[in-house]
Amino acid sequence: MGNSPSSSNGTLSIVLDSPQTPNSNFLAGRTLTGSVYAQATNNINQVRVEAYITGKERTRVRYTETETYTDSNGNSQTRHHTRYRNAERSIYRVNVNLGQVENVQAGSQFRFPFQIELPLDLPSSMYIARNGGYSLINYKFKAHVGGHHKVE
Repeated sequence: MGNSPSSSNGTLSIVLDSPQTPNSNFLAGRTLTGSVYAQATNNINQVRVEAYITGKERTRVRYTETETYTDSNGNSQTRHHTRYRNAERSIYRVNVNLGQVENVQAGSQFRFPFQIELPLDLPSSMYIARNGGYSLINYKFKAHVGGHHKVE
């Protein structure tokens, strides 16, 4: 996080504050704080900044199917086929309106601070891979201006 993509109207960047507890990550039940910074490269009638956090769970399972058949000589034969199943589901989403500014002049810079309470039952980010399969949970914090300009 903290990337600064740009568009013809300006740039956005996200800065997350460090977790309140030393040597810790962003934990369920804690408050996520930081700021979204916007800089206009053109005159704009209105800048509206929104942010959202999404959480997804993704899995891939590897399994083997066994097929028994009779060959042309009448002998029973066995084939093994490796198969994969993938799944993805959304486990969390919260939208936050960070604010708006009218009549923005080129070169203007704005800071939109935020504070978001994470739910107590939010699963931790994780990744595990074994035997050709995996399971992961990850989160993204994104911001956009007026629904058109996005940054991760």
